Order: sequence, then C-alpha cells, then structure tokens
Amino acid sequence: MQMSAGLTVVGLAGIAAAISYGHMAVLAERHGEIGWRAHMFPLSVDGLEIVASIVLLADRRAGRRSGWLPWAALVAGTAASLSANVAVGGSDWVGKAVAGWPALALLLAVKLLFSLLDNGPGGEVAPDTRPAPEAAVAGTAALSPSQWVGRSISTRPGITAGEVAVELGVSKRHARRLLAAHAPHDSALHSHDAVD
Repeated sequence: MQMSAGLTVVGLAGIAAAISYGHMAVLAERHGEIGWRAHMFPLSVDGLEIVASIVLLADRRAGRRSGWLPWAALVAGTAASLSANVAVGGSDWVGKAVAGWPALALLLAVKLLFSLLDNGPGGEVAPDTRPAPEAAVAGTAALSPSQWVGRSISTRPGITAGEVAVELGVSKRHARRLLAAHAPHDSALHSHDAVD
C-alpha cells in the first residue's frame, strides 16, 4: 500500500511540476529571458522548495532542529513559485487560482512524499534509535528530565547542555535550564555551556 501511495504522490508531483515549469518558463520569456535561461528559471524556483524540503527531512531524521535557513528557503521558493504561476493566469480570479494551483500542489505533494519516506513500513513513524535517557545512567527507573539531570550531574561531572539535549530529546536552551536548576552556583558549567 505504501508503495502505491508513494507512486501516486510522485506522479502528482510530476504533473504539478510540469505545469508549474511551463507557467514559469512562459513568464521568464515574457520578461526577456530567452533560451536556456527561461528554462532554468523554473528549476531554480521549484528546486529551492525541493532542496529546502530535503534539508528539513534530513534534519528531522538526524534528530536535529532545523535552523531558520531551510524554512526561509521553503517559504521563499513557495512564494516565488505561487507568484510566478499566478502571474501567467487569466485576468479573472478563477484564471489566477487555476494557474496558481500547480505551485501549491507541488509543495503539498513533495511534503507528502517526504512524509511517506520518513515513515516506516505500514505507515508508522520510524522508531527513535537513540537509547532511552534512563539507559544512560545504570540502575535507574524511568525518571523525569529534572531527576535524570540531577542523577547525571553526580555520575557525569561536566555533562554539557548539548549532551543533555541529545539524550533527553529537548532543546539546548531547555537543557541549560535543567542544568542550571541543579548546579546554580557552578559558573564554570554555565560558561562552558554558553559555548556549546
């Protein structure tokens, strides 16, 4: 089932990309770009959306928080694609909506495809392979993040906010707060984590 869903989404993305490509090539030609430049323009616009989506997927799979750049690239690529497609539409709102639809369909199809790729067989999200935080400290039962940090500080002096963030699956900022709550007078710990 997942294979047929993937093929359907790829087919939809291909159709949307082809129509969007045609619209943007026409727009580029209308504004003085000729030859290969008119045909590269659509690839640079829709390609930006696809590359941004790939980076977001890779960050998600690696358990990293995506910075602002891939999100900004996705928004910029989407806005440019939608604007370019709408610009070649008819003069009424229906013509504009019909012309703009392929840009939106391409974005949604790419996001759906990457969602399928990020899921395991049967549509379930691939399991997190990182060890559970309590496994990092021998002999502990399930602990709250605060308890885990308190225990870890005593068994792993010098633990950094980065290590806490990775092991607990929280942001570095939250990890710094947890560390600060358990070591309020340790200025060396705070200065070390500020560089993390």
